[in-house]
Amino acid sequence: MDIVFVIDGSSDTQPDAFERMKSLMMTMVNISIVASGHVQFAAILFNEKADVQFQLNQFWTKMEIHKAIFQMQPLGGTADITHALNQAKQVLATDKGGRKAQGTSQFVIVMTNVEARDLIQQQLMDDFRKSEITVITVRTPRSNEAFLRIEGANEPDLSFQRSDAMRQIMNSILQQICEKTKPDCELQEADIVFLVDGSTSIYHEDFRLMKFFLKNLTNVFPVDPNKFQFGLAQFSTGYQKVVELNDFATKIPLLRKIEAMAQLTGDTYIGLALKETADLFTKKAGSRKSSGVPQYLLVITDGESTDRVVDSAEQIRQDNINIFAVGVKNASRPQLLQISGLSENIFYVENFEALDTTKRRVIRSVCTSKADCIIDIAIGIDVSSLKQLQTTPSSQLKMQMHLNSIIDRMLDLHNISCKGGHSLNMRVDFHKSNMEITDFTSIDSRRELSLQGAHLNADYLLSFLNKFKTYSKKHWKIIVIFTDGIDDHMESLKEASHTLRHDGVNALIVVPLETKSTDNFSELEFGRGFGYRNKLRIDMPDIGNALMSEIETVAERQCCQVCCMCPGQLGARGLQGERGPYGNAGQKGSRGYAGEDGTMGSRGPVGVTGAQGADGCQGPRGFKGSRGYRGAKVNIFSSLTNSPSNVFCFYYGECLVTADHLVNRSPVV
Repeated sequence: MDIVFVIDGSSDTQPDAFERMKSLMMTMVNISIVASGHVQFAAILFNEKADVQFQLNQFWTKMEIHKAIFQMQPLGGTADITHALNQAKQVLATDKGGRKAQGTSQFVIVMTNVEARDLIQQQLMDDFRKSEITVITVRTPRSNEAFLRIEGANEPDLSFQRSDAMRQIMNSILQQICEKTKPDCELQEADIVFLVDGSTSIYHEDFRLMKFFLKNLTNVFPVDPNKFQFGLAQFSTGYQKVVELNDFATKIPLLRKIEAMAQLTGDTYIGLALKETADLFTKKAGSRKSSGVPQYLLVITDGESTDRVVDSAEQIRQDNINIFAVGVKNASRPQLLQISGLSENIFYVENFEALDTTKRRVIRSVCTSKADCIIDIAIGIDVSSLKQLQTTPSSQLKMQMHLNSIIDRMLDLHNISCKGGHSLNMRVDFHKSNMEITDFTSIDSRRELSLQGAHLNADYLLSFLNKFKTYSKKHWKIIVIFTDGIDDHMESLKEASHTLRHDGVNALIVVPLETKSTDNFSELEFGRGFGYRNKLRIDMPDIGNALMSEIETVAERQCCQVCCMCPGQLGARGLQGERGPYGNAGQKGSRGYAGEDGTMGSRGPVGVTGAQGADGCQGPRGFKGSRGYRGAKVNIFSSLTNSPSNVFCFYYGECLVTADHLVNRSPVV
């Protein structure tokens, strides 16, 4: 923390009072750890002017500070505390050694012999509050009398009129500093949602104390879209959403919204409220869960829920949200355990007056939680040498389905030893090349697997670093590569693998797609622990389970500091499950290629004779025929005489010759 003493050296301060002030400063220095990473001190002596005695980053030993305080002497003249406080604000600036940007708590302790409250301008106090600087005023008119005030707070002055007044005032100052000091927090960012009980069983004054507790908690953390975000909801018979995570980017309006929250009244339905609160942890509401930011839900209640809480609470925990349960008065301890899932996440107090005493424990639990153990898995697919996959679409589809089933099983890791009832936070993405770097997503919303674009060479291995540097940062990093063989010199690949390990990748696991591959992939792998001798193959019947065990080994080592596990032998394979329901119809496929021409078919049967057609047009006169053969001679007359009819006739040239002509030898007309 940064502490600036502002000492009244005017003629209003008697010599004995001035010595008491110096003694108080030395006592505070003695009980502090003076170092750049712990407590820094500065001092300002004022009358109508403000004289900086030493800066925050000027002395690093208690002896040097003691010497500087011992040499301080009264200035005389009149007191101008406003000018001194403005000077104190400058001393706390970053260029003078202040560490506000690092989240360090800052205090100004004003020591005077007169009532200073009326001398401090309200606007100046508002500026200090906005800057999150706590001003403590100490007045010691006599050796057996002392008064302490926290400027800007609603609490009355603390008064001590005993022989040990200075010791009492010192203890009070230390208590106030401890209350206002921001704890050392490993977390740099988090999304925190408060879910508070507004039922009728809570009195109006108790509801006010609960809001005061929420504001004190919020005050500890820096409110910023890139640091800590806060949400708020209230429940009774119904549910009320008050603040979403992305509603406020600064602290002051958020605190005002908390203060303005009105009590709902009604019965206690925590199960319903938990179910509804899940909407506050969505991207639309401002949650940064997909980016790996830790998620917290703090539930405060004074009674037992009317409805079931187990299912709703379990669903929230399975979504990688840590639940803390604060029980007051008549709250059910077994139900608090059902809500939080872990006994260490339960806080219980007898009444709402004692609620603020849990603040430090809640903050410590949030800041030391293991929820920031996030594993990012980058998956590479190299099928550049499998010609069958490049020419046969059906083979590609089969390989995709097979790899998807393996990856599904590989990512089916829910718990590790140090996570208790909470799900392991894993993110995954497929990595193609350095030209296409995408963010990690949750397992359920991962991108579609692609068999295009990767070659197992040194450049491809090193391209994983850019992906991790862009999107992973402090998370644990695992690379899993399915490959048909190396596409580079082994020495280049080994050098790239060494670079990956040196730059923070925790494991590289290679699975050959060709069972007869002679490449020694174990020379590239690292981070597999004691299982490095077991060669992984795509045709292993339990390859998905084997990969899951590899990831579990890394998770236990990095998240839980467990270097060796003895999981035992795998159990017998279970019975085949029931046939699942049919999936939804897929999208219509593209039009296929035209097939080859078929052979000619056999001749069909003769059809039915059709109707006679109409007469055609008369054709042209034909050519004259050839002379016919000479006929045989006959006795025409005897033939005609014996004929039963004498009406026979025939043509001879153009003259008609009848039987009468021939028989009667009549002339031919």
